[in-house]
Amino acid sequence: MLLPLSNDQIPTEIPSVLRYAKEGADIEEKLRLRVRKEVKSLRNLAYVVDPDGYMSKSAIYAASYGQKSVGMAAEFRYKRNAYDMSLRSRDTVDLNKLLRRIAPQFGGSGGGHAAAAGARIPKESFDAFINEFDKAIGEEKRKVKVDENGEESR
Repeated sequence: MLLPLSNDQIPTEIPSVLRYAKEGADIEEKLRLRVRKEVKSLRNLAYVVDPDGYMSKSAIYAASYGQKSVGMAAEFRYKRNAYDMSLRSRDTVDLNKLLRRIAPQFGGSGGGHAAAAGARIPKESFDAFINEFDKAIGEEKRKVKVDENGEESR
């Protein structure tokens, strides 16, 4: 698929494009159903562990099915004995700032963008990190207030 595209062949001229599209859609649907079944929700955070698929998409699905504004997908990395995470926010919460502050407290690292970020946390700190991060999201949401004109203020 990549070779024809890299040679400027338009997708509709690639004979197997429909098969690839169907395979991709099937993989994504299996992921969506798995996240829906396995999502866990805390007060402010919905998450899924080892979703067996795209991490960023899993974080989005987790937020949606967990009915939270912040979603997280975490995969355990055996060689590192740590969890790698992808987080997505549909709220005013700045994931980058929160992760840069909280992850090091648990022996990890994290950061990225305000609405899309990642982190790596050692296995032994994972549960404590999730609970502290959930708490921090709630505190951050309480700081942000919206006035009568719809403007955010802190």
